[in-house]
Amino acid sequence: MSSSSNNNQPAPEKEKARRKFLIDAFRNLGAVSIANPCQLEDLGLNLTIYNSRIEELIDKNVIKLANSEKNLFYLDLDAYYDLKDQEDKEFFITLVSIIIPGIIFFLLGLLWLF
Repeated sequence: MSSSSNNNQPAPEKEKARRKFLIDAFRNLGAVSIANPCQLEDLGLNLTIYNSRIEELIDKNVIKLANSEKNLFYLDLDAYYDLKDQEDKEFFITLVSIIIPGIIFFLLGLLWLF
């Protein structure tokens, strides 16, 4: 059993798939501008499953509130693409700063042994 199933947290791949599915739901409805918002129920998703993902995207200003009285939201595509770029940069920095030096030190250690 994986550690993600032990603490009832979905795997990162599953979370990314859920976020993409959520973004696609907004796109399919055309709710990508303040002029064409939608209610979250209109997305056709199980909101109990997607609630944490929706809250995260609201906190990151990717999903924005268009009308608080009618509870209408829309997807800010520019903010979404900026978020994706930021996450890609973080992955690249992790790769460059941790993984590549680890490989280099491993190879140097092998050379030192021989």
